[in-house]
Amino acid sequence: MSRAKSFSERIYATPGYREGYDAGCKAAHLRRPDANPYLPQDLHYLGWIDAFYDAWSARRVEISRASEHREDSESKTFSDPVVHSAGRIANP
Repeated sequence: MSRAKSFSERIYATPGYREGYDAGCKAAHLRRPDANPYLPQDLHYLGWIDAFYDAWSARRVEISRASEHREDSESKTFSDPVVHSAGRIANP
């Protein structure tokens, strides 16, 4: 195992990092990116930043998937030669 990997694993396992990550998750859920109450040299700060970045990345992926889904449904709608009538009433 490399020295860098073992060092980062120890950082992520610290209580300070985990507390900061939890606080960052809550802040991301409330969408308050400027609410980091920690000092940059504190592991809480690193955890908070990581949590907020993870939440941002997840939202970006969701938006991308929604956009792809919308494009797929629009392309199917325009390629369908039969236009379905919204006002048609089925025979009882």
